Amino acid sequence: MNPKKPRYDESAIEEVLKHLLDRSGSLLDQLLLTGCYELFKKNRSLNLYLKLIEHVEKELLIQWKILKEESIENFIKRLRNWYNREIREQEGFFQLWNRFVFSFARVNAIIPGPVGQDSWRSFLIYTLSDSRFYYDNHLFLRDLDTEVYLSRVCALFEQMIEFSPENLCMGFLNLTEISLGKRPEILSMPKSKATSSEYNKIGLFQDYFSVELKGGGLDEMPKKLRLFWEANSGGDLSLFSVFRLKANKAGTIRLKPILLEKRIGFDQLIGIGHIKEKLLINTENFIRTGHAHHVLLWGARGTGKSSSVLALLKEFEDRGLKLIEVFQEELYLLPELFQEMAHLPEKFLILCDDIGFEVGIYSYNHIKTIIEGSVVKPAKNILLIATSNRKNLVYKGKLDPFNPEQKQLLDEKRALDDRFGLKLYFDSPIAKELLDILYHYADQTKLPYDPDELLETFRRFALLNNHDQPSGRTVKQFIMDWELNVSKKPDPAS
Repeated sequence: MNPKKPRYDESAIEEVLKHLLDRSGSLLDQLLLTGCYELFKKNRSLNLYLKLIEHVEKELLIQWKILKEESIENFIKRLRNWYNREIREQEGFFQLWNRFVFSFARVNAIIPGPVGQDSWRSFLIYTLSDSRFYYDNHLFLRDLDTEVYLSRVCALFEQMIEFSPENLCMGFLNLTEISLGKRPEILSMPKSKATSSEYNKIGLFQDYFSVELKGGGLDEMPKKLRLFWEANSGGDLSLFSVFRLKANKAGTIRLKPILLEKRIGFDQLIGIGHIKEKLLINTENFIRTGHAHHVLLWGARGTGKSSSVLALLKEFEDRGLKLIEVFQEELYLLPELFQEMAHLPEKFLILCDDIGFEVGIYSYNHIKTIIEGSVVKPAKNILLIATSNRKNLVYKGKLDPFNPEQKQLLDEKRALDDRFGLKLYFDSPIAKELLDILYHYADQTKLPYDPDELLETFRRFALLNNHDQPSGRTVKQFIMDWELNVSKKPDPAS
C-alpha cells in the first residue's frame, strides 16, 4: 500500500505567492516609473537590495506560472531544485543576501541608536537625509520640481520601511520549507548599535525626524528635508565632526568618519596665547563670512601645532565646523574634495599635518592649485591648515639664486609658502613654560604630588629617554607613565 502523498493547502500557497509578487513588483515598478532606479543603484546597500528584490521576483514569477499551469508536485520539485542550485550558485540568492547583509552591517555600524531602534528604518532615514545621496542626480540640484521628486523618493522609502528585505526573504524561504521539510536559515540583519557620546549633533535626527522614526509615515519629509539641508548635509556629515580623506577602489574620494578618543581645548594648551588669539580671530571670520587666511603652523616638534587644530574644532563644531585630515600622499585628491565640498552648508578645516616636500616631489602643486592659481573659484566654506616642522615647505637646503634651475626651485618654494596668508611659529617651550605645562597636566590627573619631586622625576624621564630638548609632547608622555605608576602604589592609609 502506497503511503499517502502529503496534502498541501494550495490556496494558502497561492496567497503567499501573490502577496510577495504584489509587494516586490509594485516597488520595482515605482522605482522605474519615478525615475529613481538609477539613483538607488548608486548606493551600494540599496543597489544590493534592488538586486535581491529583482532576483526574488524573477523566481516568484516562475513558481507562480508552475503552480497555475502545472501540478503542485511540479511546484514542490521546482522549490527543491531551486534551493539545491542557489546554495552553490555564484551571484545566487544566498550569496546575494550575504553580500547585502555585510554591506548593510558596515553602514549600520556608523548609525547610532537614537536614529531609531529598527535598524532597517534607521538606515533608510539616514540615507534619505543625506544630501550627497542625491548629489549626482541633476534633478535634485537643478530641476524646478525638486519637491515632487523628493515626494516620489519618500513614497518609495515608505514602501521599503514596510517591506523590509528580511520580511521579503523570510516570506520567500517559508515556501521553500514546504519542499525541504525545514526552512533554510540566513544571516540576520544587524540591530541598531548603542550611541556614543562622540556622535556630533545626533539630536538633529530626532529633532527633525522623530515622528517619522516612530511611525514610518513620510508625508511631511520633503519639506523637512529641505529645512534640514539648509544647515546640514545629513548622513555622516551630520553625525561626525572628523573625517579622513581616502581614495576608494575607483580612485574617487571617500570620507572615512573618525571618532575622537579625547577632545582637546585651548585651555589644555599652555604658552601659545598669542597664537591662540590669531587662530580664533581667523576661524571666526571663516565661520561668519567665509573670508579667512589659509594657515601654516610651523615650528618645533611636539609644541601643539596639531593640537591647536583640534582645539579649533572643539571651539567651533557647534557652529557647523568639520575637520578633514589629508595625508601627504593623498594630496592629489584635494581638487576633487574641494569641488565636492564647495556646495555644502558646513564649514571645513582641511588639515595637512606634518608636511614637507623634498627635491623631486611635486605633489605640493595640488595645494597651490586649490588655494590660488586655478580657474575654479576658491570655496568659501573650506579653509586649509598645514603643519610642518619648517617654514619652507618645498625644499630643504641652500639654494643659489643665480643658478637658473635652483632659482626655479626657489620661486616654487615661495609660490607655495606665500599662499598661506597666516603663518604662525610654534617655538620650543622655555623652562618656565615647560613647568607650567608639567603642572597643568599633573593637575588634570587629580593625583596628589610634590612639585619639586615631580620636576625631578620628569627630568630623569627625559634624560633616560634621550629627550635633550623636552617639549609639551614629552611632558604628555611622562604624565602617562607617572599617572600609571602612582596609581599602582598602595595607599599608605590602608
